[in-house]
Amino acid sequence: MKTYRLTFDNFIHTCDYLYNMKRDILTLFTLLLFGFSAVAQDCVEQAFGFGNNDFIASYNVSGDIEVVYDAANEQVTLNLGSNYSTAFGPDVRAYLVQSNGLTDNQLTNTRIANLVNVQFGLTVQSGAQTFTIDAPPSIELYDKVFFYCLQFDQFWDFGTIMPFPEGGCVLSSVRDNISNDAIDIYPNPTSEFVNVTVANQSNAVGQVFVYNVIGKLVLSQEGVINRRVDLSHLDDGVYTLQAQYDGKVSTKKLVIQK
Repeated sequence: MKTYRLTFDNFIHTCDYLYNMKRDILTLFTLLLFGFSAVAQDCVEQAFGFGNNDFIASYNVSGDIEVVYDAANEQVTLNLGSNYSTAFGPDVRAYLVQSNGLTDNQLTNTRIANLVNVQFGLTVQSGAQTFTIDAPPSIELYDKVFFYCLQFDQFWDFGTIMPFPEGGCVLSSVRDNISNDAIDIYPNPTSEFVNVTVANQSNAVGQVFVYNVIGKLVLSQEGVINRRVDLSHLDDGVYTLQAQYDGKVSTKKLVIQK
């Protein structure tokens, strides 16, 4: 039978090993317990496509408008930029609305009371403004920022946002190489096709994916990224176009209007 002599150096080495193993286990447990909250971040969407009031053009809204979804605190914030402007109205209020499949033309002729909505609050004619409210259930179904004169039951204008994921936005270590500036798509909005280009990579090879507002894959193509992508079979709406190439991932909002 073999015997082993425990020297002081071996004793110290064994203690260090056990300490490091304990530390690694505690670190892993902490990551499992708190990891998702540590990488969670607010979702920020810029509203676009305003100018939908064909009856009274002065009511149309201009300027920077963004919506922020804070899933951790279950709140939604509407930020109107310092360049925000519209016509004066006695009771123009901002809303977050579900379009529920209605076309833009149908939405302009629908009373706000007949739309699924949550109200941000009373706005003023111009300038920076911020509104924060509790996030509504099914946040992923809201896709319009509405402005409406409640006192006179008068449509003002609306813009479109990319719907938020129900659980909020999460940073993923798998996508460390995201570079949204590297990809360009045009025309956007479009009706039948879109050109996809990658900066400084004329022959970049990879895949192009298009997802609808609920995250369903509706189109995929493999090969050279820089190409014209046929969208003629897709319905009107807001989509996400994603290009994967050389270990990188780039995404852009895509609007189809026929």
